[in-house]
Amino acid sequence: MPTQSKPRRGRKPIHMDLQELEKLSALQCTDQEIAGWFGVTTRTIESRRQKPEFAAVMDRGRIKGRISVRRAQMKMLEGGNGTMGVWLGKQH
Repeated sequence: MPTQSKPRRGRKPIHMDLQELEKLSALQCTDQEIAGWFGVTTRTIESRRQKPEFAAVMDRGRIKGRISVRRAQMKMLEGGNGTMGVWLGKQH
């Protein structure tokens, strides 16, 4: 007697490109903006963040984004922007 597989139930999983996710996270996009980009709900983003690989990609992107901002601030400071120097001094 051949084994027949039962039809799957529920929605098909939505593929989210992790490289795109990292780029969006580097731009400091909110969950709502990321959800809009991929055409899913924010609830989907929140539930996927429970998976270690997905969370690691988001964290890595956000860290890269903060480094990029800091690099731009230092470039402004080196260019002679005194206001940036005062602000950075207060932050650190």
